[in-house]
Amino acid sequence: MIAIRHASMDDIERIVALGERGHSRGANARFEFSGMRARIIVAQCITRRSMCALVASDDSGIVGFILGNSEEYPYIQMRYATDIALYSEAPGAGRSLIECFTRWAFDEARVDQMILGVTYGGRSERSATALYKRMGFTHVGGMFTKQRSTR
Repeated sequence: MIAIRHASMDDIERIVALGERGHSRGANARFEFSGMRARIIVAQCITRRSMCALVASDDSGIVGFILGNSEEYPYIQMRYATDIALYSEAPGAGRSLIECFTRWAFDEARVDQMILGVTYGGRSERSATALYKRMGFTHVGGMFTKQRSTR
């Protein structure tokens, strides 16, 4: 069974290890992963009121996490929450993390809108898109990337 809870400072190393594994499988794997930068953002998500760090665990320990933050749009009086990173290695953990993050966003951060991203391609993108739609999210816009030439 998957349990979701707010992350603590004791969880940082496991979250960073999972994040590095997820990074190695993603579209940006060619860029070097910075454990130091990852530790900083995880600690900020744990300690800052406008940010959130949740972990999913089962009998084997932490199997997933979501990091996020809430902000106000600079041009309208409307607050939103978005994910910084989401990674899961256990069936059902991703959905449970998103459900808890959604509760945090609407109930604690008092946002008006949630924005979740998908920044990788292939099967993972199709699965995440389908999951988000099943959870009541609407697909709006898209993300386009262009890499700098390596010449």
